[in-house]
Amino acid sequence: MPEGEILLLAAPPESWVALVNDGVDAHNMADTGIADHYPVHLFITGGDQMCLGGLLGSIWGGWLHVTSLWVAEAFRGKGYGTRLLSTAEQYALSKGCFGSTLDTHNAEAKRLYQKLGYEVFGTIDDFPPGRAQYFLKKNLVPLMQGELS
Repeated sequence: MPEGEILLLAAPPESWVALVNDGVDAHNMADTGIADHYPVHLFITGGDQMCLGGLLGSIWGGWLHVTSLWVAEAFRGKGYGTRLLSTAEQYALSKGCFGSTLDTHNAEAKRLYQKLGYEVFGTIDDFPPGRAQYFLKKNLVPLMQGELS
């Protein structure tokens, strides 16, 4: 078998990116026995069908994982981010999820997520320098009275 070569590519072929992502998914599914995996792609569009924002993520293992949430500046402060997240959470609940996770470098976004019921469970200070990366999670299914948290 020939030796492999490591390449650093700024714009790799989409098929290579898909191959790596699919390989990780297949490994995790085989390792855990949990095969249900759902992409989550929500978008805000204007009358001209232009994309004005969106939420990207996935559902696997009982968790919604939000990887990206963005709203165009002109549409911020109008509830779109909250509606995107709420829609994703409702979809996750319909797929049997019990939790949601996301991360941000933005303190304003962190405050919004906390207002929506997310709690910080981890922080990396000085990432990027002078800022922090916050990791947040939320229980989507309220704990029954008497259950341990």
